[in-house]
Amino acid sequence: MSFDTPETEPRAFIAGETVQWSRSFDDFLAVDSWALKYSVRGPGTAFDFTADVDGAAFLATIASTSSDLTPGTWRLVGWVEKGSEKHFVYDEDCIVVAKPAVSGTLETRSVAKQIVDAIDAFMLAGPLASNGVKRYRIADRDLERCSPKELTDLRTYYWNIYVREQRKGREFRNIKCAF
Repeated sequence: MSFDTPETEPRAFIAGETVQWSRSFDDFLAVDSWALKYSVRGPGTAFDFTADVDGAAFLATIASTSSDLTPGTWRLVGWVEKGSEKHFVYDEDCIVVAKPAVSGTLETRSVAKQIVDAIDAFMLAGPLASNGVKRYRIADRDLERCSPKELTDLRTYYWNIYVREQRKGREFRNIKCAF
């Protein structure tokens, strides 16, 4: 099985995956001593790396560090440099997705569904949700709870969002035509 190396930076990849791409620039050739460097910043430990020279082009690889990346949105910034000259050539977000085999559970619910489920769990808890105490203060700390009506309103709001998400792409329209 052959693998074609993409010629652009990744927009998303799975943590732990070896990610590789090739880049070439007419004005910044690797054979002319230009170096292509990247900075990766996001929700976890940041790192920098330098792409390898591949003829007149560059071959960038994220391999061993990929498994340590926290899932989320990372910023990938690339630049070429030679001596004191530096030119930015790439600056975009890249999404790192959790490793399915390693994560204990893979969350497949949307955020709206997670909120609905959390409100349901809270309401089912019983005394905490329905004890009638909305706000209290102990020493210099305040705690304020939503009333059952506020929780029900929030649940309805997020339930409607969830239902719209489920319907997206499955909507049919009647098109009338006559012959």
